[in-house]
Amino acid sequence: MSLRPVISAALLALFAAACQPADAPAAEAPAATETAAAPETAAPAGPSQLASFKTGQFENLDFDTELSIPTAKFVDAEGKEHSFADYAGKVVVYNIWAEWCGPCVEEMPSLARLQKSFAGKDVVVVPVAFGFGKGVTLETTLAKF
Repeated sequence: MSLRPVISAALLALFAAACQPADAPAAEAPAATETAAAPETAAPAGPSQLASFKTGQFENLDFDTELSIPTAKFVDAEGKEHSFADYAGKVVVYNIWAEWCGPCVEEMPSLARLQKSFAGKDVVVVPVAFGFGKGVTLETTLAKF
């Protein structure tokens, strides 16, 4: 089973959320008497469901070509080595960022909230940092979040 459609849908949602204007009104939270739909009740979006998003620059998205999982290894904040194979069967939101990239740093709290909202489910957020400036470490950057 290919995770490409699910990952593409998750990335598309993140990109769409990141493109909202800063002065856009926040959506109101449901009233205490209302019940919000649980994420686990929604079926994963398949290629046919994502086709409606293929407008403008998104027309270049390809949901039908299966990709192999990258074999690259990366290290977490505690120094433990991981690879994508560790997350087989899970939806992986892979985010490449750098401490000198303002938008990257700005989206980190949102990614942390995303991970918390899917705690205990088969969804994992993997932010991979690179390119730290002089005198800046992963630890000092992560301490901000």
